[in-house]
Amino acid sequence: MKTMKTLTTLILISLSLNTFSQKFICEAPYCLKLTDSINDTNSLNFKNIGEQLKNKKIIALGESTHGTKEFFELKCELIKYLIENAGFNYVVFEASMRESDLLNDYVQMGVGDPKILVARLGYWTWYTQEVIDLAIWMREYNTTHSKKIYFKGFDFQSSENSVSYLKSIENELNQDLSEKVNLVLNVFKRINDLQLAGIYQLSQSLLDSTSNYCQNLKEYINTNHSLLENTLSDSLYRDLKINTELLWQYSIQSNSSIKPDKFRDSCMAQNFNWLYNNNPDSKYIIWAHNGHIKSSDKAMGQYLKQAYNDSIAIIGLTTSQGTYTAINGAKIDSNPLILPDSSNYEYYFEKFNADNFFLNLHKLPDDLTKYLILPNKLREIGSMRREKQFSEYNVFKDLDMIIYLKKTSSSKVLY
Repeated sequence: MKTMKTLTTLILISLSLNTFSQKFICEAPYCLKLTDSINDTNSLNFKNIGEQLKNKKIIALGESTHGTKEFFELKCELIKYLIENAGFNYVVFEASMRESDLLNDYVQMGVGDPKILVARLGYWTWYTQEVIDLAIWMREYNTTHSKKIYFKGFDFQSSENSVSYLKSIENELNQDLSEKVNLVLNVFKRINDLQLAGIYQLSQSLLDSTSNYCQNLKEYINTNHSLLENTLSDSLYRDLKINTELLWQYSIQSNSSIKPDKFRDSCMAQNFNWLYNNNPDSKYIIWAHNGHIKSSDKAMGQYLKQAYNDSIAIIGLTTSQGTYTAINGAKIDSNPLILPDSSNYEYYFEKFNADNFFLNLHKLPDDLTKYLILPNKLREIGSMRREKQFSEYNVFKDLDMIIYLKKTSSSKVLY
C-alpha cells in the first residue's frame, strides 16, 4: 500500500511538472539574486554567499561546461572574495598536479611567465585570460600578505614533469630502487621517441610494460617505506612517492584493458586527499567540472563527501541559453547550447524571478522542493561538442548548492 501511495505521488508530481507554469520567488536565505554584471563583486551578493560558506574547509566549484566565459568570470571573482574574506588559501584545479606546481612557483616567487605556465597546465580549457588574470592576482596578493595562497592541481594526465623529476634524483637512490626507476624511465623514453616520430597508437605490450614497471616501483616504495624514510630526506621521500603515484595513475589511465571504471575520479580524489593531509589547517577551493564534483556515481565528489562530510560544500554551476566553447572536429570552436525542456532542471530555474541566482538546496521551502524532487537532468558538457547535452542528476543528492546564470557565452581560448 505504501509503495502504491508513493508511486501515485510521483505520478502526480510528474504530471504537474509536465503542465508547469508556476513562477518562483528568489528570496533569502535559500536563493540570492546575482546581478547581470558578473565582475561587479559588491552587487553579486558575495557577502551573503560567503556567510553560507565561511565555515567550510573545502568548497568545490563546478561548471556544466568547460567552455563558458561567465562561469570563469564568476568563479574567479568568488575565489578572490573567499580568499580575502573567509580565509581560503588553496586554489586547486582539475589540472595536472606537477604542471600546476610550476604555476605555483610563479604564485609564490614570481618565477616564470603566467601566460606560458597556464598554457602548460595540460588543458586547453584553462588557457583563457580569466585564469591568467587569476594567477597574476594570486601572485600580487602574495606580495602584500603574510598568509600565502597556493595554486595546485589534482589530476595526472601528463607524465613529462614526473619523469623529469625521477631523472633528477637517480644518483640519490640505492641500487634496487635505482634499477626500478630506470625501468620506468626507459619505458617512458620509448613512448616519447615514438611520439616524436608521430606514432601515438601504442602497442598493448608497451602499455602493459609501462603499467607493470610503474606498479613495481610503487610497490617497492610502499613495501620499503621504513628503509626509505630513514635513508632519504623527508622532501625527497615525499616527492618520490607522489611522482611515482602520478606515473602509475597515468599508466593505468592510458591502458584501457586494465583501467577500472571511473578510475580517474578515484585518483583525483586521492590526489586531493594527499594535498589536504599535507596541509590540514588550510582551506581549499576546488575548480572542476560538475561531473567530477557531484557526490554520486563514483565521481570525485562522492569520495570527498564521504571523507569530509559537512566540511565540504559542493556547488554546481549551470546555464540555459547561449553558446559554449568545445572541440568540434579538428578545431576548438563556439557551439550553441540546446534549450532545456521540462525534463531538465534548467527549465524550472528559468521560472525564477531572477535571471542569475545562488540556490542553497538545503534551505529550499517545501512548496519549491516538490517541483525539483524527482531525479531529472542537468546540463553536462565536457571539452567536446555534444548533441546530447543533459545527463541524469538528482541535485539534492549530487550537489549542496547551485549557481545559475540564465544566458552565457563561449569562453575565449587563447590557443
